[in-house]
Amino acid sequence: MFKLPFGRYVYRNSVLHNIEPIYKVFLFISLSIASFFLSSILFFMIFFGIFLLLSFLSKIGPLEYFKSLKLFIILFIFIIIFQSFFSYGRILYSLGWLNITYEGILNGITLSLRLAFSILFIQIFLATTTPIQMIDSLVKIMTFFKISRKYSLKISLIFSLSMNFISIFNIEIQNIYLSQKARGAFIKNSGFFGKIKQFFSIIFPFFILTLNSADEIDKILKIKGFERV
Repeated sequence: MFKLPFGRYVYRNSVLHNIEPIYKVFLFISLSIASFFLSSILFFMIFFGIFLLLSFLSKIGPLEYFKSLKLFIILFIFIIIFQSFFSYGRILYSLGWLNITYEGILNGITLSLRLAFSILFIQIFLATTTPIQMIDSLVKIMTFFKISRKYSLKISLIFSLSMNFISIFNIEIQNIYLSQKARGAFIKNSGFFGKIKQFFSIIFPFFILTLNSADEIDKILKIKGFERV
């Protein structure tokens, strides 16, 4: 079964894949920014329609894009809870000096939906644009705005690597978790301190893996002479 990792390019012979990358940069940046200004149900429905159209044009089902939002569920829940307690409005329930308001819940859902749409549009862009196309497009844009080629290349590379490493790190965390589980790291540990120990049993290997990956990329860039660009 096909699974779409967040930030990973997926090859398809689609209309969206074959569009000039620089046009896609402007299109998806515009859509992502515009998503943060959505306020009415009508505009949310229009943007949902745009998302469905773009997902079908990419030949990647909309459900696969929605699955990538699982990484941000905790963030969405936090936004809704935070807005519920710290927004003024009609009180629905009181917990001591904290009040859950109707307007707060509504604001939290609205903000979460805005962020979700922005993430979905970014995901479509990353899934239909190769890292090389992304770097080339960003270099052209920054060259147009008279930014030095030396700095535009470095900025574009950093952006491209950051986007692609999101999906790689997500996969690596899952691999580390499965490895530690196979060794029995999560069998004997229970309670608060057990959970902390389990957390560090994943974080420490991930931290070491991150440093090793950064070191390997640094060596590759030096071999290719990137520092002299």
